[in-house]
Amino acid sequence: MNSLCVLFLLPFQLAGHATLIVACHNWWYGRLIGRRLTDAVQLIHLALLVLMPILWVPILWDQYPFVQLIGQYYSYLSLAGFGLLIFVTIFRNLRIVPSEVVCLGWEHLNPQSYLGHSGSGPGWRGRLAMIPGNDVLHPVLRRYELNLGSLDPILNGLKILHISDFHFGKTPTREWYQAVMRMCGMESPDLVLFTGDLVDGLAQHDWIPSTLGHLSASSTSVGILGNHDTWYEPKMIERRLRNIGFQMVGGSVLQIQVRGKPICVMGNELPWRGSPPVVPEEFKNQFLIALCHSPDEAIWAAQNGAQLIFSGHVHGGQIRIPLIGPVIMPSRYGRRFDSGWFRIGKSLLHVSCGLGGSQPVRWRCPPEVTMITLRGSGHDQSC
Repeated sequence: MNSLCVLFLLPFQLAGHATLIVACHNWWYGRLIGRRLTDAVQLIHLALLVLMPILWVPILWDQYPFVQLIGQYYSYLSLAGFGLLIFVTIFRNLRIVPSEVVCLGWEHLNPQSYLGHSGSGPGWRGRLAMIPGNDVLHPVLRRYELNLGSLDPILNGLKILHISDFHFGKTPTREWYQAVMRMCGMESPDLVLFTGDLVDGLAQHDWIPSTLGHLSASSTSVGILGNHDTWYEPKMIERRLRNIGFQMVGGSVLQIQVRGKPICVMGNELPWRGSPPVVPEEFKNQFLIALCHSPDEAIWAAQNGAQLIFSGHVHGGQIRIPLIGPVIMPSRYGRRFDSGWFRIGKSLLHVSCGLGGSQPVRWRCPPEVTMITLRGSGHDQSC
């Protein structure tokens, strides 16, 4: 292979190499391997991302013939990885939003108007959050209608607020979250669904009443925990959430009353905690909602009869490259369930981009909360 051809193929090989490493990282990150092992796997993948192209250095081929052999085969594999990137990207961009979903638009929330300051917090995290183009401090409220023909007339117009992945830490500040939750409470949701990852430290347990308490005081609120919560005394987090009115359904099925109508909600915190719940026979003919922290469990929820499924965990990738979309996705399915709406069998899945993150970096993927209004057949289309 002449040098001109090598130079021409090099960008595609590098892109394919990165695709293979990231795909491996996403698959591992979506599995239960423990916190320390997860950190080790991330470091290994980072090292491979940087070091593997050394196999393509020609000077090494002259000194070590076996390196040439490995380098050539890995070059071919990287080109295949580039082909995979193209295929997955095309498939993702051709995704069709389920016909039941009507997007009503979105609006910027402005917690700074309540605070009088950015809410970025101190230290390097706060400075990183303030870099132009970083969306960490600029949440949006997305609005949807779901046209469900078989919806009970009592539930017509039911407003569901889906919130996920707060990751309470140093950035944003507690006051920032309080302001966002206050604005969400002004929407007067009938039902609040929280899909996990509330805290990133023991010190943030005290934030729970003054933030989520704004919602649970006026709405029926149901939640589960996420993988980060399992690192910081999950039973205490559950207790604090229950103390402010949340009904916790991790690993269980609960019948709740909304507008006087029974609704069943089941929670799945796998693969980190508990076991999948079993839906009692007497609940199977009722309206069934599933909360799954990871969208990987949405297929299980669909198989168990959930009409609506709500998930978080993947944060929409936090960094979304134009045309390509998100890259780092802690899911066994990679970018398949990145954010937004999906159909799985007869079920509808909503995956939230979340409101926070352990790392205060977001680009083209702002923090979000989602308001969903249920509509049945025969409702006034003019609304």
